Amino acid sequence: MSKNKNTEKKIALAEYSEIINQVFDIKGNITHYVKSGNTEKALIYFEKLLSYKINDNRNTLKHWKEYANIFNISLRGAAINGGVSPIEVLLIGDEFKNNIQNAQDIEFIKRKTHSLVEEYASAVFKNEARGCSKTIQDICKYIKVNFGKNLSTSTLSEIFHINSSHLSRQFKKEMKGTVTEYIQKIRIDEAKHLIESGKYSMTDTAGMVGFNDVQYFTSTFKKIENMTPTEYMSKTQ
Repeated sequence: MSKNKNTEKKIALAEYSEIINQVFDIKGNITHYVKSGNTEKALIYFEKLLSYKINDNRNTLKHWKEYANIFNISLRGAAINGGVSPIEVLLIGDEFKNNIQNAQDIEFIKRKTHSLVEEYASAVFKNEARGCSKTIQDICKYIKVNFGKNLSTSTLSEIFHINSSHLSRQFKKEMKGTVTEYIQKIRIDEAKHLIESGKYSMTDTAGMVGFNDVQYFTSTFKKIENMTPTEYMSKTQ
């Protein structure tokens, strides 16, 4: 491609630079939530992704097949990083690839890709909560979605109508850790994702993941990651 054509392409893309950046951010969020087994949030961001208008010349069946296959590769890596076995991931991905290859319309591809996001994220969560009762699984899902809210054994016992002491014992037995430890793990994972984005201050990040006190956020982060949030930021950016 000539230098002039490259320049023309850059000028054309500049007009859509904000949208392009937003799309990449959303794709990054989908990948993050698949990796963490948060099906609900992964699907919310997938719906946001579908809301963006694609230029007519790139809105063809052929292009959508390409988008879907690239998306599959990205999510496949996220699922493996989330703890799903490579064999299970390959089985999910190969079935999707065959469906896309035989697709006759774009809406079919959108539906199948929606199902793919759900399947990969669910596989990550099932691996994490393998052998757990439905109640404990539901509590874990609730924590993953509502990590920014006021969460504790007490609040969760009220929401799920379970005796607080019983919840503590059962959760530790099934998840091999306390409720508080799990809440903190989810919050710090979310904080790492926000820090990696480079868009938020430490105070904002702490508040967004459920910490009202920045010092407590910093000490919790260091306890789990063996480094402060600031050190993590320097390492990842």
